[in-house]
Amino acid sequence: WGKLLYVRMVRGKDDSIYTRLAERYNRLRSLELESSSSFQYPSLPVEQIVRNVEDARRSTFVIEWKGDYRAPDATTTEMVGGQGTAFAYGRPAQLISCNHVLLCTVQIAGATVTIDYQSQGITNLTLEAINPSSNTTWPLKIVRRDPNRDLAVLEIVGEPRHRYFVGLDAPLHVNEGGYLVGYPNWTPGRSANQDQATIQNQFPRSGLDRFEISTLIRQGHSGGPFVGKQFQLAGVAQQGATQEGGNNECLCVMELNDWLTT
Repeated sequence: WGKLLYVRMVRGKDDSIYTRLAERYNRLRSLELESSSSFQYPSLPVEQIVRNVEDARRSTFVIEWKGDYRAPDATTTEMVGGQGTAFAYGRPAQLISCNHVLLCTVQIAGATVTIDYQSQGITNLTLEAINPSSNTTWPLKIVRRDPNRDLAVLEIVGEPRHRYFVGLDAPLHVNEGGYLVGYPNWTPGRSANQDQATIQNQFPRSGLDRFEISTLIRQGHSGGPFVGKQFQLAGVAQQGATQEGGNNECLCVMELNDWLTT
């Protein structure tokens, strides 16, 4: 018991090794209490971090927004909206996604127009996080956005009980593997995809550290977590490749952490 508390003090309360050992200790403690009333050591505190496939599914969400947009001087409205992926990070109610998920492109009077979730002229506006694995839907509010980093912080309105992701202490390297979690081309009833991939390249762009992965980042994947083998966050999926150009690109978790703390 005391040694495990020491591990927690040294490695941190959300360290995956401490969490795994503490959960095992708590299970064994419960069994011991059933057979002996003399066992006196208390249970250990355990952070509810993502540690496996099912945790990852329950902590990764479809985010969906929609509304009716009326252009200036227009007499009719156009339905607008977008869909992508978000994930709980740092605590259950804080969701991370991409800023561009909160944009959509529509044709109005023959012109291509980009509409922002926070544009003037939108009525009947909704923004929700949907989790097919737990069959839950949560209303969301926007906390913070950064178009340059293509990041958005969203807050669940309520008291969710799902687990949350924590970040790696150091970046993954080229040829190391992990999982891309998300909802590409999502339709109701489908749980999150978890695609195995390796890191193919690491590079800076616009002054921010990024990496390319070996699997395709499809429409709807944007905002999803790319995690290492222990399900700790390595990066945020942001951009997909086509045959003509682009990269299957993720923003490094260290860039996300720096932004969240400034």
